[in-house]
Amino acid sequence: MDIFAIIFFLIVLLYPASLAATILKKKLGGLFKKVFKIINLAGLALALILVFLWSFNKHPGNLTLEIIPFWTFNISAIIVFGLTATNKMEKVIYGIIFFWNLFLAGILIIPFFGLGIISMIYAPFLPHSILYEDQKVILTEESRGFLAPKPSPTVYIKCGFFLQKYETTLSPVFSLDSVSLKKIDNTKIEINIHRGQEINLDRQDKQTLDCKCL
Repeated sequence: MDIFAIIFFLIVLLYPASLAATILKKKLGGLFKKVFKIINLAGLALALILVFLWSFNKHPGNLTLEIIPFWTFNISAIIVFGLTATNKMEKVIYGIIFFWNLFLAGILIIPFFGLGIISMIYAPFLPHSILYEDQKVILTEESRGFLAPKPSPTVYIKCGFFLQKYETTLSPVFSLDSVSLKKIDNTKIEINIHRGQEINLDRQDKQTLDCKCL
């Protein structure tokens, strides 16, 4: 089971738990509430830092782990609103997040289109589809929108503690053997995709990128 499946099932379970707590009037408080408010604020702070880094096309070294702060913020907000006693301001702030997620859960009921709509809304915070990874480069396939054609791969080159993100015009990848990087000079590198049995004479397998990481 991947990380997003765990997150999804946890959110789904929180709603009946919240309903039961409301009916039974067994809202929690004290240390439980304080802990989850701290977790909520920490998740928000880390998510905002990540969004700031994304504006410079920089990502942490692990692409899967970078979705955790946003979902930590999301889940802890649902817990605070649904399972703890809240004041008026908290009801408004956490209630928006609680009912927004409930609304999106309802959209999922729509066959095929529901999942497509959710994937469009939460695209930056969903696990990356990694096509290739080694010590220097990661190749991913990132959705360009609902029912969009297969995209060109996105390249992440390891640069110190971070990954530098590059959008490419390379041909979409259907099969892949390996990826190589060649340093041209101090500011440019060439990425080359080595494909499997895929045959397409018009495909673009090489691209020069502005990069000082190698």
